[in-house]
Amino acid sequence: MTTPQQWCRRVAALVVTAALSGCATTQGNGAASSADPFEPFNRAMYAIHEPIDDNIVRPMAQAWVDYVPSPVRHAVRTFFGNIEDGFSALNGLLQGKWDKAGHDMGRVMINTAFGFAGLIDIASSGDIPRGMEDFGQTFGYWGIPQGPFLFIPLWGPTTVRDGTGELI
Repeated sequence: MTTPQQWCRRVAALVVTAALSGCATTQGNGAASSADPFEPFNRAMYAIHEPIDDNIVRPMAQAWVDYVPSPVRHAVRTFFGNIEDGFSALNGLLQGKWDKAGHDMGRVMINTAFGFAGLIDIASSGDIPRGMEDFGQTFGYWGIPQGPFLFIPLWGPTTVRDGTGELI
């Protein structure tokens, strides 16, 4: 079964792939804009995003807040936070940030074992810091440039490097 987060990542991956596969635009003089080469694409993607956000995503989010009990929302948030801590640990290792990687891996192990598969965040109660590392940061650490600004529907504004890093 595909989770909503996996679904959103797949949609975003398709959009990024489409953007990078042939979205070079030209200005009146025939030269690509070096300041924002994806500007026409970004504007088109924002035009797609805005009605979806206004008419589908926001009402769903409001229904989530209005009808799902706070403890359930909190458990879902901490469950996905536990998964993110695992990715943060991997990125800490890839960046040579051993302390952050160790803290994140410790958070995952503690919250998974004693927090009912990550539904309860016991590690924060134990003052184990969250590393918050992602693949976009890892790519930056490795010297990959940010690239141009990119707007992805249902995802929001990013850069090519950070957007790609979020999808992995």
